[in-house]
Amino acid sequence: MAKLTPGKYKLALIDLVMPGKNGLELMKELLEQDPDIFCLIMTGYPTVDSAYKSMIEGGSDYIIKPFQLMELLNTLGKHI
Repeated sequence: MAKLTPGKYKLALIDLVMPGKNGLELMKELLEQDPDIFCLIMTGYPTVDSAYKSMIEGGSDYIIKPFQLMELLNTLGKHI
């Protein structure tokens, strides 16, 4: 968050499970500072609840780990 300058970044790749705060908390903070940033939530622990929460809280998309590079590029290509 300390390096975020609104409008400088177009994309945030956010892991759902991180030490300290979860990805949804980080995404919320990012979107408060820059509502136009594309937030892609990544997780190795997918649940319907986490996918739903990430979308209603402003996430641009949700991808399940492990993923292939082409899957990531296709997901990003749909939005950017």
